Amino acid sequence: MDFLPRLPAILVLASAFSIVACHTPVAGVNPCVPTPTGQPSLLVRNEPAAAGLLDIRVLDGRSSAPMGSAIVDLTSQALRGSTDSHGLVQFASLSPGRYIVRVRSIGYFPVLDSLALTEHAGRRLLYHMFVRPSACEELVP
Repeated sequence: MDFLPRLPAILVLASAFSIVACHTPVAGVNPCVPTPTGQPSLLVRNEPAAAGLLDIRVLDGRSSAPMGSAIVDLTSQALRGSTDSHGLVQFASLSPGRYIVRVRSIGYFPVLDSLALTEHAGRRLLYHMFVRPSACEELVP
Protein backbone atom coordinates (compact mmCIF):
# COMPACT_ATOMS: atom_id res chain seq x y z
CA MET A 1 0.00 0.00 0.00
CA ASP A 2 3.04 2.31 0.02
CA PHE A 3 2.37 3.18 -3.62
CA LEU A 4 -1.07 4.76 -2.99
CA PRO A 5 0.16 8.20 -1.80
CA ARG A 6 2.21 8.55 -4.98
CA LEU A 7 -0.69 8.01 -7.37
CA PRO A 8 -2.04 11.19 -9.03
CA ALA A 9 -5.59 9.93 -8.60
CA ILE A 10 -7.20 7.16 -6.65
CA LEU A 11 -10.19 5.40 -8.12
CA VAL A 12 -12.44 3.96 -5.47
CA LEU A 13 -14.68 1.28 -6.91
CA ALA A 14 -17.06 -0.83 -4.91
CA SER A 15 -18.89 -2.58 -7.71
CA ALA A 16 -21.06 -4.60 -5.36
CA PHE A 17 -22.68 -1.34 -4.25
CA SER A 18 -22.33 0.51 -7.59
CA ILE A 19 -20.25 3.21 -5.90
CA VAL A 20 -17.71 4.93 -8.10
CA ALA A 21 -15.77 8.09 -7.35
CA CYS A 22 -12.53 9.67 -8.42
CA HIS A 23 -10.43 11.75 -6.07
CA THR A 24 -7.71 14.16 -7.11
CA PRO A 25 -5.59 15.68 -4.34
CA VAL A 26 -4.79 18.84 -6.34
CA ALA A 27 -6.92 21.50 -8.03
CA GLY A 28 -7.72 21.06 -11.69
CA VAL A 29 -9.43 18.63 -13.99
CA ASN A 30 -9.63 15.07 -12.78
CA PRO A 31 -7.75 12.54 -14.92
CA CYS A 32 -10.51 9.96 -14.34
CA VAL A 33 -12.61 9.87 -17.49
CA PRO A 34 -16.12 8.43 -17.67
CA THR A 35 -16.57 5.26 -19.66
CA PRO A 36 -18.32 5.55 -23.04
CA THR A 37 -21.58 4.66 -21.28
CA GLY A 38 -21.02 7.58 -18.90
CA GLN A 39 -21.24 5.52 -15.72
CA PRO A 40 -18.79 6.86 -13.13
CA SER A 41 -19.56 9.84 -10.97
CA LEU A 42 -16.46 11.92 -10.52
CA LEU A 43 -14.79 14.85 -8.88
CA VAL A 44 -14.13 17.46 -11.56
CA ARG A 45 -12.76 20.31 -9.46
CA ASN A 46 -11.17 20.53 -6.01
CA GLU A 47 -10.19 24.10 -5.06
CA PRO A 48 -9.39 25.91 -1.82
CA ALA A 49 -12.13 27.83 0.01
CA ALA A 50 -12.40 29.78 3.26
CA ALA A 51 -11.34 27.96 6.44
CA GLY A 52 -14.03 25.68 7.85
CA LEU A 53 -16.08 25.77 4.64
CA LEU A 54 -17.03 22.85 2.41
CA ASP A 55 -18.81 24.10 -0.70
CA ILE A 56 -20.16 21.36 -2.99
CA ARG A 57 -21.77 21.69 -6.41
CA VAL A 58 -23.38 18.73 -8.18
CA LEU A 59 -24.04 18.67 -11.93
CA ASP A 60 -25.48 16.13 -14.36
CA GLY A 61 -22.48 14.56 -16.11
CA ARG A 62 -23.98 14.65 -19.60
CA SER A 63 -25.83 17.96 -19.69
CA SER A 64 -23.91 19.87 -16.98
CA ALA A 65 -27.31 20.94 -15.60
CA PRO A 66 -27.39 21.64 -11.84
CA MET A 67 -28.81 18.75 -9.84
CA GLY A 68 -31.23 20.04 -7.23
CA SER A 69 -32.30 17.82 -4.31
CA ALA A 70 -29.18 15.60 -4.37
CA ILE A 71 -28.47 14.31 -0.85
CA VAL A 72 -24.97 15.11 0.46
CA ASP A 73 -23.72 13.37 3.60
CA LEU A 74 -20.55 13.98 5.57
CA THR A 75 -20.65 10.48 6.99
CA SER A 76 -17.72 10.95 9.34
CA GLN A 77 -19.59 13.81 11.08
CA ALA A 78 -23.20 12.64 10.65
CA LEU A 79 -24.07 15.83 8.77
CA ARG A 80 -26.53 15.92 5.86
CA GLY A 81 -27.58 18.53 3.36
CA SER A 82 -29.51 18.76 0.11
CA THR A 83 -28.49 20.67 -3.01
CA ASP A 84 -30.54 23.70 -4.01
CA SER A 85 -31.86 24.41 -7.53
CA HIS A 86 -28.34 25.51 -8.54
CA GLY A 87 -26.88 22.17 -7.43
CA LEU A 88 -25.17 23.79 -4.41
CA VAL A 89 -24.88 22.76 -0.78
CA GLN A 90 -22.60 24.29 1.82
CA PHE A 91 -21.30 23.09 5.17
CA ALA A 92 -19.77 25.83 7.34
CA SER A 93 -17.81 25.96 10.59
CA LEU A 94 -16.23 22.55 10.03
CA SER A 95 -13.25 21.58 12.14
CA PRO A 96 -9.98 20.60 10.48
CA GLY A 97 -9.77 16.87 9.76
CA ARG A 98 -10.65 14.08 7.39
CA TYR A 99 -14.17 13.90 5.93
CA ILE A 100 -16.03 11.27 3.93
CA VAL A 101 -18.42 12.80 1.37
CA ARG A 102 -21.31 10.80 -0.06
CA VAL A 103 -23.57 12.28 -2.78
CA ARG A 104 -26.73 10.48 -3.88
CA SER A 105 -29.58 11.19 -6.26
CA ILE A 106 -32.26 8.80 -7.50
CA GLY A 107 -31.32 7.22 -10.81
CA TYR A 108 -27.62 8.23 -10.62
CA PHE A 109 -24.44 6.47 -9.59
CA PRO A 110 -23.53 7.72 -6.10
CA VAL A 111 -20.30 9.52 -5.26
CA LEU A 112 -18.10 8.43 -2.38
CA ASP A 113 -15.06 10.62 -1.71
CA SER A 114 -12.71 11.52 1.12
CA LEU A 115 -10.89 14.77 1.74
CA ALA A 116 -8.98 16.65 4.40
CA LEU A 117 -9.72 20.16 5.64
CA THR A 118 -6.93 22.15 7.26
CA GLU A 119 -7.27 24.92 9.83
CA HIS A 120 -6.36 27.47 7.12
CA ALA A 121 -8.43 26.25 4.16
CA GLY A 122 -11.75 24.64 3.34
CA ARG A 123 -12.61 23.06 -0.01
CA ARG A 124 -14.81 23.89 -3.00
CA LEU A 125 -15.79 20.70 -4.86
CA LEU A 126 -17.58 20.07 -8.16
CA TYR A 127 -18.98 16.61 -8.89
CA HIS A 128 -20.48 15.28 -12.11
CA MET A 129 -22.98 12.46 -11.64
CA PHE A 130 -24.03 10.02 -14.33
CA VAL A 131 -27.29 8.18 -14.85
CA ARG A 132 -27.34 4.59 -13.64
CA PRO A 133 -29.07 2.31 -16.15
CA SER A 134 -32.13 0.68 -14.69
CA ALA A 135 -32.08 -3.07 -14.14
CA CYS A 136 -35.49 -3.15 -15.81
CA GLU A 137 -34.03 -1.84 -19.09
CA GLU A 138 -32.16 -5.13 -19.48
CA LEU A 139 -35.45 -7.05 -19.41
CA VAL A 140 -37.14 -5.06 -22.18
CA PRO A 141 -36.47 -6.51 -25.68
